[in-house]
Amino acid sequence: MEVKTGPILLEQQVRFDDRHPVALQLATALPGQVLLISMRAGQHLRDHRVATPITIQIICGEGQITAGDAAYPAQPGMFLSLAADVVHGASAETDLVLLVHRAGVAEAETVEAGTPPLFADTDPVTLDVRDLVPRDRHARIFATFNALRPGEALRLVNDHDPKPLKYQFAAEHAGEATWEPEQEGPEVWVVRIGKVAAGA
Repeated sequence: MEVKTGPILLEQQVRFDDRHPVALQLATALPGQVLLISMRAGQHLRDHRVATPITIQIICGEGQITAGDAAYPAQPGMFLSLAADVVHGASAETDLVLLVHRAGVAEAETVEAGTPPLFADTDPVTLDVRDLVPRDRHARIFATFNALRPGEALRLVNDHDPKPLKYQFAAEHAGEATWEPEQEGPEVWVVRIGKVAAGA
């Protein structure tokens, strides 16, 4: 599929949310994934890791980037490269905007016949959060997701559109999860969240 790209004015793409960081995936013809992550002052991206190398560029704002056992002051123009599987996170002292590039699989690699599917064909774990206090829901969802084995999935049942959760998954689990809506309102929303199989 051809990816149509052109000049991107980053300042026009920035979206803040007072409740949580926002991650927007930008179109690119290059292998990999480019995310624009916007954080209000006081917000945090919890420590996480991705399976491929990444680069982080600070577009504007100030804060702190943690990577492994090190901490770096986040200032406009800062550029940080991290190897695959390095645990990293971020915190914003002022409104902070990051541009993150996650390396893609080399184009020369091909999928051979008989390669295991990205997700196992198993019944997902069902997690109904409608009876939980709203402030406890995301913690329960991420705990359930983290307990999944690669190739497994959870079916989330909610009483509102979980779009903020989708943004959080994109920011904190880029390339590690898929998002498949199964029911979209008006009273119940159901989405299947899968954990990417190792080596996919």
